[in-house]
Amino acid sequence: MRRSLLLIIFLLSAIIPVAAQTSDDCTAGNADLYIDKAEQAVQKEQYELALGYYDCAIELDSTRTDAYEQRGAIYFQEENYEASLADYQRVMNEQPDNADAVFRVAYSLQETGEFQDAVDMYSRYIELSPSDWAGYNNRAVAYMSMEQFDLALEDYTRAIEFEADDTLALENRANIYIDLEEYDLALDDINRALEIEVKSDLFLTRAVIFELSNEAESAYTDFWRWVDANEIEKVERSDYEIGSTVSLPMEEGMTYYFPLSGKLGQVLNITAVGKADDGESIDPLVVLLNGEGDAVAANDDGAGGLDSLIDGYAIPEDGKYTLVVSHAGGGFTGEIDLTLNVDPGLEVGDDVIVQTTKDDFLNLRTGPGLDFEIVERLPNGVFATTLEDPESADGYVWWRVSAAGDSVEGWIVLSADTERTLVRR
Repeated sequence: MRRSLLLIIFLLSAIIPVAAQTSDDCTAGNADLYIDKAEQAVQKEQYELALGYYDCAIELDSTRTDAYEQRGAIYFQEENYEASLADYQRVMNEQPDNADAVFRVAYSLQETGEFQDAVDMYSRYIELSPSDWAGYNNRAVAYMSMEQFDLALEDYTRAIEFEADDTLALENRANIYIDLEEYDLALDDINRALEIEVKSDLFLTRAVIFELSNEAESAYTDFWRWVDANEIEKVERSDYEIGSTVSLPMEEGMTYYFPLSGKLGQVLNITAVGKADDGESIDPLVVLLNGEGDAVAANDDGAGGLDSLIDGYAIPEDGKYTLVVSHAGGGFTGEIDLTLNVDPGLEVGDDVIVQTTKDDFLNLRTGPGLDFEIVERLPNGVFATTLEDPESADGYVWWRVSAAGDSVEGWIVLSADTERTLVRR
């Protein structure tokens, strides 16, 4: 799932299905007769036939605004927005305060890429229907298409003021907050949306927020909730050879399960690379479950693009684990090349080097656990030597080391948030 992706979902004020068309030679009567025939066809859900009758009515009487409006409604539902736009603009010429026509003109302009014109027309709709949240919601979508996120944010806020239970506006606003790095506000919106309606997409969005907020464990849980909620076909694979690459055909909702036996201190490195045909996309997602079925690691997009990477998960205790491979929201059609490597880890007496990202430091503690006092904060590149066998605490693998030229001793984690922090030198 691309983090910058903003949900573009529009609200329609009518639902009109589609059917097959026949034609009439337009000589069987006047416009009223053909409008009656069209209405009867609509009642029978013969919408293409109704289009032909409206064509005849307009041919016989080009002033019949009702015929343009009803024909435009059918074009609208058929997603023939250029034809719908022409009909509803004709309606607006005669009825400039027809709010429904204004809304549909705005939507059709948006669908044909005329975003600024769509904004102007939504603004007109808001003047006519100032308390309808849909006007603000859809204008926000147009603003987003023009990357005017501040204005979109204002409109989503107004939409939520009028429709407090609108999960769509909450989710869209949360995505804007994500792009603005306002993660606390984004999380508030997603949690509020989940209180209204439990939807799997919300778990996926919240997982991204947790990931960006460095709340890794919460992110793992929500990634797993997304996979579990969207599973359609479960495929169990026990024939996989560690260190090899296997190609996994992927369709919507397909989920692969690979059982693993893990030992304390082993380090897993997992990559999932998507391959899709032209016009398709695939977004791999990987989750590691412990023996109790809890997600202890997960990743979406960590390998660049839409590909996934768990690079350095240290197994905290002996036992059974399961690697789950599925897809996220960026696409599901194609294949995933999965590679799993298992590093046996460190040994007592190994010379190691501290590995951190950016300007981070690694805490050296008086004992193996997060509650122990910090002795030193070690920067990237510090040399150390392992002194005794590892221990497990708080979901981490801890090694006692001497560091910085043997000037300090303490306990340090082998891996943090699926990133290797101690490597051999």
